[in-house]
Amino acid sequence: MSATNDSSGRNILLTIGQYGFPIIGGAIFALILYKLWSLPTRFLIAISIGMILVSVSAFFIKRLSDFLLVAFFFSIPFTAFIKSLFFLSQGYDERMLGILLYSGVIGVGLPDIILWALYATWFARIFITHQSPLPSLEKNDYLALLLVLAYALSIPGTSDATASIFALGYLLRFVLAYFYVSRNFDARHIKWLFIAFFTIIFFESALALFQFGTGKLIGLAMDRGAGVRLDQQYAVPGIEHRNRATGTSYESHTFGLIMTMMVQYAFVMMASYSQRGIYRLAATVAFALAMIAILVSFSRSAWMSCGIALLVSWGTHIFVWRERRIIVPSMFVGMSMLLLSPWILQIIVERFATAGGDLLQARFDQYPVAWDIWTDHFLFGYGVGNYMDALETYNMEGVIELPVHNTFLWLGAETGLLGVIAFFGLALAAMSRMWKIVKLGRDPISRLALAVFCSLLAYLLDGLTNPLYREPGIYMMFWMAIAISLAVVRINRQETAAADG
Repeated sequence: MSATNDSSGRNILLTIGQYGFPIIGGAIFALILYKLWSLPTRFLIAISIGMILVSVSAFFIKRLSDFLLVAFFFSIPFTAFIKSLFFLSQGYDERMLGILLYSGVIGVGLPDIILWALYATWFARIFITHQSPLPSLEKNDYLALLLVLAYALSIPGTSDATASIFALGYLLRFVLAYFYVSRNFDARHIKWLFIAFFTIIFFESALALFQFGTGKLIGLAMDRGAGVRLDQQYAVPGIEHRNRATGTSYESHTFGLIMTMMVQYAFVMMASYSQRGIYRLAATVAFALAMIAILVSFSRSAWMSCGIALLVSWGTHIFVWRERRIIVPSMFVGMSMLLLSPWILQIIVERFATAGGDLLQARFDQYPVAWDIWTDHFLFGYGVGNYMDALETYNMEGVIELPVHNTFLWLGAETGLLGVIAFFGLALAAMSRMWKIVKLGRDPISRLALAVFCSLLAYLLDGLTNPLYREPGIYMMFWMAIAISLAVVRINRQETAAADG
């Protein structure tokens, strides 16, 4: 009887979607249509063309969704390019403005527009064309919702509730992306995901080398996203004379990390002998360019997390998959790097030798401050987006006034135990799921799983000494990895059922 009632309720919802929403939409459209004629001619033409394109696209709504999803992957480099920031009228100074960008602000960019379009087509497929079922919540979704709840519960009592609300809205932007991709990413999209990431690597690497060589366009993302002067870059002791590549990220460390996460995808495809030679060649070129881009980011944390993640991936190929053929190309890559060793070693030695231990000690000095904030607000935190305000009370003499350079402590200080459990639960659960798929050795699904696993590993390792985990490009890569981990499990289950059938 319960099943019959559920079926009836679903049929009612579908009927409302099929007839009710078009009627309501048509009525609203009729009400606003008369306003179009008062617009300037150029706007009238643009709106008319847009209406025609939307109407035509309705005939191939399913293909449109695939196209938009692939376009969404291609748009990741522009996540930090925000058209408008709604907090500019709040009176924050430039320094605080820069820090808020890492806590989270509300803005609109190209990925957001594509995401809106994706949800619109998904709505049409569910309620109008009936091509997709109503999505249901999965276990992993509760961790994502717990993180949203932790953000919300940290807001009451904060000194700057506006900053907390911005951070909450910022988080919802990525949760929505996660929810869509986890439900709609399919086996046919795997190839396009790799192509998108390889293309991004080519673009970002070319931009990085230009920035490194000329010192121009270094503040490209900041100029487009926060109104900060173009070509502006903060000084790092010991390498003030160097142009540190930033790509389309806010600064060099974030650029190094996002390229570290993407290079994992290039490595697994480069080592795949089941793929066509042209794909492996493209992956090899992408891998080499990404490694050079990571080098010129001058990010020590990115170098170390990249090396560890690639070593794990390399070891998985040999000891888990028994693909010892990878040893020969690995030796070739090593010999190629030896040809560049004078230049590479000069940069690496300079970075580690000139920085000294003072910079690391300054970061370690932040840890007890963050811990004090967290322990005084253990369950719900001091308030997301309010860490700098907390420093006015908790900071110690001689400790730098910046967010703590540790993801675990920053998240705990702002959102408390709930936020830590939800965030790290998402990451570790995804890595656990991916490792189970990795051990199956099924190409290409296991290779994608290994790339996701190693990208999340690098992300967590970098967060031990950096506060950059919420930078837009990096955060998008994180949530895409979480979403793809769910999709990979579903795809593997479908392929297994098809094989058994």
